Amino acid sequence: NRNYQYRGFGVPGLGRKRGLGEDLVVAPYASLLALSLHPQAVTENIVRLREAHMLGLYGLYEAVDYTRSRLPL
Repeated sequence: NRNYQYRGFGVPGLGRKRGLGEDLVVAPYASLLALSLHPQAVTENIVRLREAHMLGLYGLYEAVDYTRSRLPL
């Protein structure tokens, strides 16, 4: 029904929650948390996010859902 509600996700293979591999949600702020550790990788990722049209009028979108079952055909 496209009525999205916030919930914690996680990285498949790292997170403790089961079924993380079924949901693929990208959140730009997660990359920015690593800026002081890997600035080049974060910069490259932000460029990729912009190329994926995740940039809106007020900056990068909070999150984008790429879960296969919810993508348009």
